[in-house]
Amino acid sequence: MSYAVVRRNLPWWGVAARYMLSCFLTFATYNPSLYSLTTFVASDIFSPSVRIFIGFTLLLSWVVILRISFAGLDRMAWFAVFCFIVSLCLLEIEFHIYRGLDSFSAILLLELLIAAVLAFGLVQSYWVRRLAGQSPVVKFPP
Repeated sequence: MSYAVVRRNLPWWGVAARYMLSCFLTFATYNPSLYSLTTFVASDIFSPSVRIFIGFTLLLSWVVILRISFAGLDRMAWFAVFCFIVSLCLLEIEFHIYRGLDSFSAILLLELLIAAVLAFGLVQSYWVRRLAGQSPVVKFPP
């Protein structure tokens, strides 16, 4: 790839795709409808080798996504995530949004928030580098 191709900005569909990837991984791991990979791995439907393969694939996917997300979040982004969580807590104290939900909706809301933080970590470094006028890659290609 040429340097001009690498230097392109992250399009909005790339941001949406990263959020969808975070949602897919979060909801595939566990969801309250019990159609998830963790319930699949815990059941005795398939052979142990298939369940072990799916379990390791799921674990590896989480390790990769978490490593990329946390590497993309710097101090200012962690402060933004902290402020977002504090604002949600203050909204809960004032308007009692979370208490009015049943357990199914509460788990779905929590998983959407986890996916949002993961997606923010996946795209935050692109946004910061674009605002600063830097290259979106850490090391320049040869």
